[in-house]
Amino acid sequence: MSLFEDCERTHLGRSRLHESEYSYLKRSARPRAIEACELCERWFAEYESGAPVDELKHFVRRFRSKRPDQHHGAWFELLVHHLLLRLGLAVCVRTRPDFIAISDGHRVLVEATAAGVRREISHYEDDALQKLADLKSENFYVSIEEAEGRLSRELKRPVLLDPFKRFIQSHDPDEVQRLVAGLGESARPRCTISFDGWRLSVSLWPASPAHRRPRDNRVNPPPPSRSNYSPVMDARRSIEGKLAKYGRVDDMLVLAVTVYNLWPQDLSSVANEAVFGTGGIWHGKGSLRPTPAAVLFFSNTRPYAVQSIASCLYVNPSINSAELPPALLDLPHTKGSNGVEGVEGKSVAEVLGLPPA
Repeated sequence: MSLFEDCERTHLGRSRLHESEYSYLKRSARPRAIEACELCERWFAEYESGAPVDELKHFVRRFRSKRPDQHHGAWFELLVHHLLLRLGLAVCVRTRPDFIAISDGHRVLVEATAAGVRREISHYEDDALQKLADLKSENFYVSIEEAEGRLSRELKRPVLLDPFKRFIQSHDPDEVQRLVAGLGESARPRCTISFDGWRLSVSLWPASPAHRRPRDNRVNPPPPSRSNYSPVMDARRSIEGKLAKYGRVDDMLVLAVTVYNLWPQDLSSVANEAVFGTGGIWHGKGSLRPTPAAVLFFSNTRPYAVQSIASCLYVNPSINSAELPPALLDLPHTKGSNGVEGVEGKSVAEVLGLPPA
C-alpha cells in the first residue's frame, strides 16, 4: 500500500492558491515536493507495519482527501508516529486513541489533533485570490492579511487587479525596507479594497535586490476574519473535541496538537494560553475531564519543511513527570502553573536526525 497514486510528475510551478496539498505533491516535479513525497512514503512504511488493515485503508483515504483538515490531520499523525519511534518508544497504531506508546515500563495513550486548518471559501473568492496570486510583481510579495464578507460574483481580472497594481507601483521596495527596519511592522504598506461588501486587506513585503524579477506573487491565503479567529481558541476547541470522546481514562493520555500556519516564535505564547490561561485545560476549577497528562504542541508542520518544525511538551502540573515515558522528556518541555519551568531539550530535527533549518 502507498500514499501517493501513480501519476506523471511534470509540474514545476507552485501550487494553486487553494489546491489541496496532496494534489500538489503528487503532480509536482520540484525537488522539494519529490523529497516530501518520498519522506511520507518512508514514514508510512513504518506506520503500515503495525496497523490493522481497516485502519490503513481509512488512513490512506484521509491522506488523499481534498479536504484540508482530513489530509493535514493524517499527515500530522504520520509525523507523531515517526517522532515517537525515533524517541525509542514502541508504538501500536489504533483507531482511538491513535497510538499506544510504551517505553521503560511506562505506557501512554497518544491522540493527535490538527487545529486551525484553513477554512473553505467560495468558488468566487478562490478565483479572485488565484488571480491576485497570478499578478506578476518584480519588487514585492503580497500578503493577504484579512478577507471579510462573502463574494457572490466573479471579478473580472482588470476590476480586481488594477487597484492592486496601482498600490504596488506607488511604493519603492528599498524605501519600504528602510521604513520597516526603522519603525517595525506597523510601517509596512497596507491596502484595503472592497468589492460588493467583500473586503480584502493586503500588505507588501519587499523582495531582496537579488530576487527582484517578474514572477507570480507568493500570495499567502487569508486567515479567517480576525473578529472571530484565535489560534488559542482553535487549539482549545480541538483539545476539547478530543477529550469529549473519552470517558474514564485509566492510562495516561498525551494529546499531540498542531496549529496550522502557527510560526515557531508564536508556539510558546499560544500553547501557554491554551493550557494555562483563563478557560484553559489546566485552569483551576475549569480543568477539563479527563485531564491529559501532557499536551505536545507543534508548529509549522509541513512535509516539505520538517527541519523547521518546532515542538514543546506541556506537562500537567498535577502529575509526577516521572510517570511519563522518560523519552518524551527528551523533547523541549515545561511544567508549572504558568509554563515557566522549561527545559530546552532536543529539537524535532535533532530527534529525526535531520540538519537544522
